Amino acid sequence: MSNLFTLRESELYAWQVSKLGEVEKMDDVLAGLLWAIARLADDFPIVPGTERLRVAESTRFLRDDGTPLRVRIWFVVASEHDVELLSIEAEPN
Repeated sequence: MSNLFTLRESELYAWQVSKLGEVEKMDDVLAGLLWAIARLADDFPIVPGTERLRVAESTRFLRDDGTPLRVRIWFVVASEHDVELLSIEAEPN
């Protein structure tokens, strides 16, 4: 059974979030991904070839200009109660 994890942002993650810009629906997408990570972090599979790295990926949504976009958050389960958010990207998909 999953725990409720505390999410801790790395400096890189915080900087990347600040660079995402204003995209309608971005807040909702981020809120959904962060909710899933906080509740189900240990349910996300470990990225092949790594020991602890995991990735959460949004469904595709449309940017204000109609460009399809997908958000990915890379993180590690640092302890029984903590998750470290390492990196985030939003890229056309």
